Parts: sequence; structure tokens; C-alpha cells
Amino acid sequence: MEAEGASIGDVQDLGRRKFAYTSNHMESGHYVNYSFTAEPSSLEKIKGRLRLNNQVHLQYFQRKS
Repeated sequence: MEAEGASIGDVQDLGRRKFAYTSNHMESGHYVNYSFTAEPSSLEKIKGRLRLNNQVHLQYFQRKS
């Protein structure tokens, strides 16, 4: 994220949790919440890099002003 110009704030390691349903033959995953500040143009680059990372299964973004 920092390579794309983002400034990382809070990182919350939520640990391993069971999924509500099986996804891609996985029953659980390790959850991490990142709070960061970035320009809107950087967000698409960050999303693209996360999609290419095989270690990242699902990603959700919530925009805060």
C-alpha cells in the first residue's frame, strides 16, 4: 500500500476466524483490518495488487471521509 502512495494508520490483527460459508474450499481465514489514507487514484492500484496476491482471498473496502 505504501508503494502506491498510501499512508497506513491503524492495523488490527483479528486472528483466524471461521467463514460463514465455505469459499474456494476454505472454511476459515486470517482477518486483518488496515486503515489507510490514499488518493482516490491510488485505491484502484492497491485493489489491483491485492487481487493478484494469492494470499488475499476476499477484500472489502469501506470509504471514510
